[in-house]
Amino acid sequence: MRRLIIGDVHGSYRALMEVLEKASFSSDDQLYFTGDAADGYMDVYECLSFFMELGERFHPVIGNHDVWLQNWLLMDEAPYEWVSQGGRASILSFERACVSPSRRREIGEFLLSWPYVISTEHEYICHGGPGDFASDDDMERLAALKRNPGYGCSLGEKIMWDRSYYVYADYDEKHDRSVKRFGKLSCSKRLFIGHSEIGTYEPLVSERYNLVNLDTGAGWAGCLTIMDMDTLEYWQSGKSKDLYREMR
Repeated sequence: MRRLIIGDVHGSYRALMEVLEKASFSSDDQLYFTGDAADGYMDVYECLSFFMELGERFHPVIGNHDVWLQNWLLMDEAPYEWVSQGGRASILSFERACVSPSRRREIGEFLLSWPYVISTEHEYICHGGPGDFASDDDMERLAALKRNPGYGCSLGEKIMWDRSYYVYADYDEKHDRSVKRFGKLSCSKRLFIGHSEIGTYEPLVSERYNLVNLDTGAGWAGCLTIMDMDTLEYWQSGKSKDLYREMR
């Protein structure tokens, strides 16, 4: 059994199918996800339907775009901030598929079940990052927390949105800093994140911060990355901008 993890999909179902094929994803594999299935490209409903079909083999954390979609599905909220940042694609995806009210509710509840943090024996997974405010104890508490509709726990929301932990890790790797100098996390576990797009379209692996950032831009011009959580071997799709040429 392999434990594979993918970065932000953002509705790029074509990239998702391509990268799973490249990784020879099978029924023996577990699939983890750093969040943000919603918004970006037009196949959000197809991505979420596929994830639901995986059942207990699928292990996601919630992303900020997923919360916006969740709140639209469960509470009919469509703030301009969401619609203008990719939310329109999610709405059109559901409208194009003629999704029934009961199915919308089902998918909304599915998103609501996604935690802020996953904690395993050797890893943490979250969407954004722990910043300089979240400790190991905080991560463990959030991993056990059941989310509520709306915008929920303030600490969970901060971890979902944070980019600073990645920014410091990226800077320190590029400048060959000798030690980790930011944040309260002990680095006893490897941290997998998404949310902060990497301009090089290659995943960032920081040994100093025991961090892996998998957001390689599948929701915009880049590609989708899937990684073996134990070996750090990874595979990538083609760029979404080429897979969805009709959207240019």
